[in-house]
Order: sequence, then structure tokens, then C-alpha cells
Amino acid sequence: MRPIAAVVLVALLPSLAQADVVNGDFELGATGWLIDNPQNWITEFPTDGGNPTRYGRVRSPALNSGGIGMLGQQFFCGQADDSTGCRITFDYKIDFLDALTGSARIQVQVGDEILYTGPSATTGGILWRNVEIPLPTCGLKTLYLILQVDDGNNAWWACFDNVAGDCQAVPVEPITWGLIKSRHGL
Repeated sequence: MRPIAAVVLVALLPSLAQADVVNGDFELGATGWLIDNPQNWITEFPTDGGNPTRYGRVRSPALNSGGIGMLGQQFFCGQADDSTGCRITFDYKIDFLDALTGSARIQVQVGDEILYTGPSATTGGILWRNVEIPLPTCGLKTLYLILQVDDGNNAWWACFDNVAGDCQAVPVEPITWGLIKSRHGL
């Protein structure tokens, strides 16, 4: 029995080394997520209403609501090398509570760089939509899902679900004699 267990463990090691986002469907509430909100902002994890069930929700207050609230996580998106790229995907929606139209949007930050800013929400909110963000490399990533709200009295909910990051092979451009000649002006 022991040799079989060892073979199974060795077979699992490569997949363990390429860890994904922890609890990206929020079925375990806040597990794996860092919550960073201004005072009076709320982050919660409702048990239904997500895409399809649980989800993470950041809420700005009705009064003096300007600022950003966020959910963050550091994770490995595969092994870093030149032949792979990371793809981060997630679903989000924005619900209008009591606010000026256009006063909220979501942003996605990876490391120190904002890589996605969604459209400003109107009084109808934004229904569930899926976003994909390609990154040129795999490896350790720090991801922040952000609700950004303008100064004023603007109450919004930003809802996030199905957060994932996976490492994919980057297509290699075939080298032909014609390509070499064109690159070197021959």
C-alpha cells in the first residue's frame, strides 16, 4: 500500500505547486481573503444571490461614502517562466442602493497596477458580467477586487464571484526563413 500512496503523492505535487485562488467562489465566506475597507464600509458573504450561490460583497455607506473598499489575496498562478501567462477571471455586478448615477465602479489591481476599471454604474446597477485579465507571466500574484466610490453620499454594493487564476502556455511564433529575412531587412 505505501508505494501506491507515494506514487499518488508524487503525482499530486505538480498540481499543488500551481495553486489557484483560494475560495474564489466564496463558499467558505472570507477564508483566504484580506478585507480592507474604510470605516463604516461593510464586507459580507451572503449565502445566496451570487453567480450562482455565495459571493463576496463590498458595501459603501450612504453618508460620506467616498473611497475604496477591497477584497485581496496573494496566490500562485502556476510557475513563473517565459513560456506561460496567467489569466485571471471573475464575475461581478454592482447594485444601486442610494447614490448619484455614475458614482461607483469596480477596479482590479494586480500588484501595484490597476489592470481593469469597469464602467461607472448607473441607477440600474450593472448585472453579473464576466471579466478576463491576461497577464504576461505566471508566478506569485497579489490580486485586489475594488469598489471605488466617489465622494458624497453614494451607497453601492459591489459583488464578486468565481474568481480564478490559471497559468496557460503562451503560443510560440513559428520561425520561418521569411520571418528572419523580414526582421533583418534581407
